[in-house]
Amino acid sequence: MSLTLNTQHIIWILLAAVAATIFIFWAYRQLMVQLSSRTGWGLTLVRIAAVGMLLFTICEPAASIVLERSEKGTVLLFIDTSDSMSITDRVGNRLEEVSRLLTGAWFTALADRYHISTYQFSERVTPISESAFDSLNTHAAATNISAALEFARTRSQLVEIAGIALVTDGNHTVGRDPLRTADGLTIPVYAIGVGDTLEARDTALISHMTNEVAYVDSRIPVEVTIQSRGYEGEKVPVVLQENGRTIDSREVVLAGRGREQSVALHVAPHLAGVRQYTVSLQARDDELVSRNNQLNFSIKVLKSKLNVLYIEGSPRTDMTFLKQTLQRDPNVRLTSVITRPDGEFYPEPLPDSRSEWLEYDLVILGSISYKQVQPWSTHIVNLVEHKGGGLIVLGGPKSFELGGYAGTPLGNLMPVQIPSVNRGLLEGLYLPALTADGETHALMQLHDDPLESSRRWSELPPLTGINQVGPAKPGATVLAVHPTWQVNGQDTPVISVHRYGHGKVLAVATYDIWRWDLMMWGSGGTNASYARIWSNAVRWLTTRESGKRVRVTTGKATYSSGEPVVFSGQVYDDSFRPVDHVDLSLAIIPKMDETRQFTVGMTSSSTGSGRYESAIRHLVAGVYTFTARATRGGQTLGTDNGGFEIGESAIEFTHTGMDQALLSELANRTGGGFYRSNEAGRLVSEIKVPDKTVTGKRDVHIWNHPVSLALFIIALSIEWFIRRRHGLM
Repeated sequence: MSLTLNTQHIIWILLAAVAATIFIFWAYRQLMVQLSSRTGWGLTLVRIAAVGMLLFTICEPAASIVLERSEKGTVLLFIDTSDSMSITDRVGNRLEEVSRLLTGAWFTALADRYHISTYQFSERVTPISESAFDSLNTHAAATNISAALEFARTRSQLVEIAGIALVTDGNHTVGRDPLRTADGLTIPVYAIGVGDTLEARDTALISHMTNEVAYVDSRIPVEVTIQSRGYEGEKVPVVLQENGRTIDSREVVLAGRGREQSVALHVAPHLAGVRQYTVSLQARDDELVSRNNQLNFSIKVLKSKLNVLYIEGSPRTDMTFLKQTLQRDPNVRLTSVITRPDGEFYPEPLPDSRSEWLEYDLVILGSISYKQVQPWSTHIVNLVEHKGGGLIVLGGPKSFELGGYAGTPLGNLMPVQIPSVNRGLLEGLYLPALTADGETHALMQLHDDPLESSRRWSELPPLTGINQVGPAKPGATVLAVHPTWQVNGQDTPVISVHRYGHGKVLAVATYDIWRWDLMMWGSGGTNASYARIWSNAVRWLTTRESGKRVRVTTGKATYSSGEPVVFSGQVYDDSFRPVDHVDLSLAIIPKMDETRQFTVGMTSSSTGSGRYESAIRHLVAGVYTFTARATRGGQTLGTDNGGFEIGESAIEFTHTGMDQALLSELANRTGGGFYRSNEAGRLVSEIKVPDKTVTGKRDVHIWNHPVSLALFIIALSIEWFIRRRHGLM
């Protein structure tokens, strides 16, 4: 306890106290003679005490009292309720084991020692009450352990968190790598592993790869990846079907031991439109799960091949690899030309007439100066703006500002600003960094699984340099930037897109992209990512919206169960100028039950320019259609239609064993511990969560406290009593 005096006149008050004491002794000297010495001194001291209390009160004294109390440490308990927790293996059913922990002595002992906040997690984190412990069920097709860790990190900013108890099988399927998240976590994680560490006997279709857009009567390869455990040497049929009709099949001898095998199937659609297909793997009688033995996908079938014109200023390696990739695509009819030293084009001249140019669907401008293509610039602009064709602009020593495109009709087509001053090439190894838009844009998806797509981006070899273009134009979308270099305080765009009139333009402000083909072979990989990027680009740029004022598309045609469906929208007025601040809604209809229609609103993008976005999670597997409607002031501006498909859940059953290695490493990195479910009782005694000491401070104002008044009155009353008793009143 500490005492403070809230006055600036303490010296004067002390002098007054001394003077008052002297005066009281002088005034009471006669009483000391009349009364006994004991009584006289008593009256004198009582009066001095009363005056002293009065002067002490004038100083406005206040006492600060420090109080300490002990509270239980707070532990966040996260319970995995994803689909993989429904597996029954040699140890037993995982969800039943979790219920046993939560309704038994283990949780009671934990709650006695610590304050427990309980949550369930799968793709996201939600609170759960103790009353729901005996009725847990799996309800999500993906597991995001990082989401639980990030939730704990955010929660620790409001409440001191002493530890995290994580009850899971460790089957992390979506989201950021939990170990990377754990590196920045200051809270110890105590992981309780549920399930058998041994993978059960199982076969699974884990992925497929095919063209999302193809053409009538073209033979389209469908590459399916199979994983098997415990069935070495057994034969099993892999069947490709459309509406129950078998199109192709292959018999596969299973490799087992968790090894992956690729199976090549083919489909040749005869009708245009969105065609739905199913690949199935015959389930074995003793398989752990059969939900991972089927994959659904769709292909958008067009009527004819795409005509692509590729123009280069001179031969270069980028041209060689890009030509080979496009020529291998059965849906592309490629024409490529380069300029000879005399300025003429080889092997054939460029078209002269407007009608000849309009036969092309896509033009690719390589490293070639504007002067060399200026005579045909009007045709290229017309192809994009009015026909709705596509344009790709590649980087190089004669591209963008180095090619003199600033302020030209072709420069105006591009999604980035072209500086009027030549800045030169910025040389140095780097790997483009995807933006938030780039991570979800269809053009940048290297695999159907977003997690696998992200992994493939990280495996690409670095590029050697960029063109130092300016920032993106209003309404453009930047998909990738240079990781360190900035221009005018903004990250330098490397890959960007925008819509121009009825068409689309892609700017790739880099070169030596051939490294993503050749060098991947040298590191033990393939050129699948390189081929996928250009296939995505051709498909996205040549999909025409036919002049619609309202355009809404999904990021891709087929999503995995549990994966968010991402919608992108654009609204134009009658003059095809972007329109902001309209009501843009989606009516989504599941084909399996068209009476269950529901509506979702789209919100304006942060970049404006008539762009809107939305995302939906937790849709059940099936085929869906949607109708977009834009209104303003009760008036309809336009509508659009589309569709997408949600595949059956399989990702949760790709790996059926408990991932002890991941959970142990997670615990080690955070200073926690790992326990099997039958060892969970040890956690209660071994968890290093000390009780929290809470310190409180209480200020008591003595000068106006009732006790001070009472003491003053008591002092005066004692003096009055003594005086009255001795007849001095």
